[in-house]
Amino acid sequence: MNSIKMKMDATEPETMRRKKRKRSAVRAAVGMLCRAQMAMAADEVQLVDASSRVNSYRGPALQSLTADILVKNLGPAKKVGIRYRNHKGAWVDAFGTFQYATGDGRERWQVSAYPCNSFYETDCGMTDPDFAVQMQVNGQSYWDNNGGT
Repeated sequence: MNSIKMKMDATEPETMRRKKRKRSAVRAAVGMLCRAQMAMAADEVQLVDASSRVNSYRGPALQSLTADILVKNLGPAKKVGIRYRNHKGAWVDAFGTFQYATGDGRERWQVSAYPCNSFYETDCGMTDPDFAVQMQVNGQSYWDNNGGT
């Protein structure tokens, strides 16, 4: 199969081969840039602590998810939050509130969300929620999903 492809490439006009080389160089550059941004993002936002609680009183239950997040102060206008999967399988964003500056160019934020509330919904299944933390600042988004685990 490779030898046939090579023969077909050899018969292509020179301009087509140049365009293909140029496209593959652009793809490689974009790939390196994306990998560099992903590696940099690991330091920009990180989960410090998280808890999931189920509270119930005589039947109906409320599940709450709280996350403490540490972020680099990259600008004054930012949104810090989590993206979690609710009991129906849909991904939902919840944004938090600023708690305090740590003094080393970082800030502590806290987010509270309610993945399941059986007071209002009858098909609530209380489980450990899947979630990732995020920060949006200066037109960029930074994520920490603990390596997908």
